Order: sequence, then C-alpha cells, then structure tokens
Amino acid sequence: MRWLLVLVITGPLCVYMVGNGATGLFDRDEPRYAQTSRQMLASGDWVVPHFLDKIRTAKPVLIYWCQASAMAVLGDNRFAARLPSSLAMAATVAMLAIGVSRATGRRRGLWCAFILSSCGMAIISAKMCLTDGVLLLLITTSQLCLYRLWRRGPDSATIVLLGLSAGLAGLTKGPVALGINGTTIVVLWLLSRSVSDRKWQSPWRAEHFPMVIGVAGAVLIATVFPWLYAIQARAPQFLSTAIGHDVIDRIQRGQEGHTQPPGFYSLIVWATFFPWSLLIPAALVWGWKRRHIAATRFALAALVGPWVMFELIATKLPHYVLPTYPALAYLVADLLVLASRGKVKDLSTRGFRGMAWVWGIGVSLIGVAAPVALLVSGQAHTWLAVGALWIAAVAIATGISTAMRFSADRPLAAARAMGGGTLLVIAIAYVMVLPNIPTLRLTRDIAQLFIDNDGYGKAGYMIDFKEPSLAFEQGGGLREQSDNDYLNTTPPSAWPEWIVTTRPVWDATRADVRAQWTEIGSVSGVAYSDGGKRHEVLVLRKPHSEGGQ
Repeated sequence: MRWLLVLVITGPLCVYMVGNGATGLFDRDEPRYAQTSRQMLASGDWVVPHFLDKIRTAKPVLIYWCQASAMAVLGDNRFAARLPSSLAMAATVAMLAIGVSRATGRRRGLWCAFILSSCGMAIISAKMCLTDGVLLLLITTSQLCLYRLWRRGPDSATIVLLGLSAGLAGLTKGPVALGINGTTIVVLWLLSRSVSDRKWQSPWRAEHFPMVIGVAGAVLIATVFPWLYAIQARAPQFLSTAIGHDVIDRIQRGQEGHTQPPGFYSLIVWATFFPWSLLIPAALVWGWKRRHIAATRFALAALVGPWVMFELIATKLPHYVLPTYPALAYLVADLLVLASRGKVKDLSTRGFRGMAWVWGIGVSLIGVAAPVALLVSGQAHTWLAVGALWIAAVAIATGISTAMRFSADRPLAAARAMGGGTLLVIAIAYVMVLPNIPTLRLTRDIAQLFIDNDGYGKAGYMIDFKEPSLAFEQGGGLREQSDNDYLNTTPPSAWPEWIVTTRPVWDATRADVRAQWTEIGSVSGVAYSDGGKRHEVLVLRKPHSEGGQ
C-alpha cells in the first residue's frame, strides 16, 4: 500500500509538471500572475503586487510569493511560474490520501486521491499559474481539520492548523475559505439532526465553539495581519478596492462577462470532473443512503454547502467549485470500493452498463476528432500528427476498455483505465501537441522576434493587440496603449523604440509615419484575449538614428 501511495502521488505530479515550460501561458490570467510575480522578484517589493505599471488588487499576495520564490530558484520562466500549482496539487493529493486512509481505510484513501488527481479540473489547475492549486491545498487542509475536530473533539494542534490554513487561504484568495468552512458546518449540522444512530454521533458539543473560534480566529488574524498592516501603509487604496470590487461586486454581479445563472456548476461538472462524472449520479445516491456514516455525512456537507454558496454568487467560473471536488472524489471512491465488494449493485445494472458504453464510445470519438481536426486545419506536421494519433489511440483504448470492464463487473479495473488514460492523454498533449500547434504560438513567436533583435525586456507599446502573455514572453517591457491612432497623433520624440500592432492599424497609419519605422517581422495566429480571433501582428522598431532608446 505504501508503494501504491507513492505511485498515486508521483505519477500525477509528473503529469502536472511535464510540458509546463514548453507550453505558452493561456488565457488572460496566467500571464498576469506570472508577470506580477516576476515584477515582485525583480523589484524586491514583496508587499505590493504590480502588474506592469498598475497595482494588482485582483488577489492577495501569497500566490505571488510562491511564484516569485520559484522564479528566484529556476528563473522567471513559465515552468517556474506554474511549479507552485503543480506541487500544491500533489501535496493535496498526498494529504487527502493519508487523511482519508486514517479515517476510513487505505483503500478509500488511495482511490479518493487517485480520483481527485486525475479529474479534469484538478489537472488543469495543477498546470496553470493561478491561485486554484494553492487554494485547494489550504482549503482541503482546513476541511480535514474540521472533520478531525468534529469526530474527536477539540485539540490544540488541530485548532491551530485550522486557523493557519484558513489564514493562508485568505492571503491567497480572500475570505472564500471561511465561506466554504461555514457552509460545510451548517449543512453538517442539518444532516446530523436526521441521524439517530448514536454510533455515528460526534463528541463535538456546542460549548466547544467559543474556544475553537477564539483560538483559530486568533491564529488566522496573526497570519494575515502583518501583510494587511503593511499593504494598508504602503497602498491605502488596495484593501478598499480589493474588498469592494473583487469580493462584494463579484458576489453581487458578474465580472468580465462571467455572469451565469444558478445551476451553472451542476451543468459543467460533467466536463470538469471528467472522467469520473460518469459515476456522479450513483455516488450521490449512495452517499445519501449512507449519510448515517460520519465520513460520508461530512463529505456530503463539504460538497453541498459550498456548492450552493458558489451557485448563488453572480460571478461564475468553472474552477470556483474545485474546493468541493475532494468531497465528491470521496463519494465516488466510496461507491467504487463498495461495488468491488458486491455491496452496491448500481454499477452492475443493464442501464449503467449502457451508459458506460455510451461514455466509452463518446471518449473514443473525441479522441479521433483530434487528428481529424489537425488534418483539416492543415497544421498536422510530424510531431503534431504523431501526438494526435497517440491521443486517439489512448482515448479509444480508454473508452472501450472502461466500458468492457464495467460490463464484466470489474469496477476497480474500469476505474484504473479511466484515470490512467486521462493522465496519459494529458501528458501526450503537453509534450507533443500543445507546444507545437502554430496558431497557439502567437505570443511566443512575437517574443522570439524581440529576442532575435536584442529587444528582450525593452520598452514598447502594444497597439490594438493586447495579449497579457506577450508582456511576459517579451520580458516585461511592453505596455498596453489604448489609442489605436497613437502613431498618427503622437510626436516622434515621444515614441518608444518598439511597437507591436496589427496589420489593419499599421495599414491605416500615415505613410510619413510608417517611413520612420523598420518592420522587424510579422506573425499570424490566434489571440486568446480577443475572443480567439486570428490576427497578423507586426513588430516595429524605431531605428537608433531616429532617436530610439
């Protein structure tokens, strides 16, 4: 079992880290975090986070400390920026395996860890330099502390760890951890009222609350207060903006177009918890039937309470409910263990086996779609074609073998195929496919023009093309210019040495202005932050003889 534990932790960790340095930063947020951490390291200011020329109030400071520390050791590159997320997710998997093993047995602990480690949203969060991996580690720690206190009664070490983990979670993403812990306690209390079996009652009593809240609260305050005091002294507007805009407004109304109605997470969980979403209905049914058992009841509370809270918040993004996935992973693990012992027949019915075959055929078709899409797009050069074919082969093998093993009433063998196949597909994608898709290399290819022409880190403007990842890839010297007519309306003496712009803007620039610039090169590709539109982007340089810096 020890070797299995090592395998369950190190196998996913390798997948979490492979290809992270070769694959460009995705979306808008990854480069914002990475660039802010780079600037923190370069400036030596570990109190006030800055993104380019502005104070970044979107998140507190802990994630930048983690990423900047990794960059101090490994350099300010993509791999270093993503490393804290990878390590934090692996640590979460390890902690969950050990904690659940001690509470309910090693088999459930290993399966719970394996399920969480191989679900889609956990893998994505482990491979992106966002807050989610670190936040999941801290919230899972606080939830396990709550479970221990609930089952065994108060002890000082657990209370201190609860306050510390909640405080560090606050330094990562504000008060969300308190909301998750609080809603878990409320639902746990409601569920416990319906259980009459004294065997599964908790030694926890109402008179314990003041002591636990007092000690944990004191530790929490001691954890967050030094930075809160320092940031208030250095940047008085930081906290008011962060609380007003990034907490209250996020709850009341959707930000950046991320408004979704209640029920959004219940729809997308089938994709974000893939491949294990096949087992969600049966896991929830059996979880409810076994709610008299302490661990199951706590898992239900840790799933339902925070889930309802996130559904009621106006701003919704798929990764927000990730802190509930350890609880969901436990319910699925419990189902599989019971099914392997013949205590659950839900996975042996004709209806479920039919669903398993639908799932398996769907996975196979999605896998085949990868090489077909590359062939149609005309991007299937050698590495891409080989990688896409490998993905197709693994997807077909995973889909068909999973369905066959469920049909043969071998649920654990089917589950091994599901999780292992998913991890293998991700590894192939990050090694052979994603780094080599030409249309996804836009900002890296633009940055290479700067590197080849001694422009790495040099000051310049991005006009019309405003990909945050370009600022990071170029070395942090580029800034966004909101005026698309900047070159026509600004005197040459105010121009920077470098300009990045799109073909339409350049074609609309006056001829006498264009004559004063040298076109270094152009690159075509897809811009993530512009709705996935395709652009031709030019890199321009003002000759030194014309006053360039």
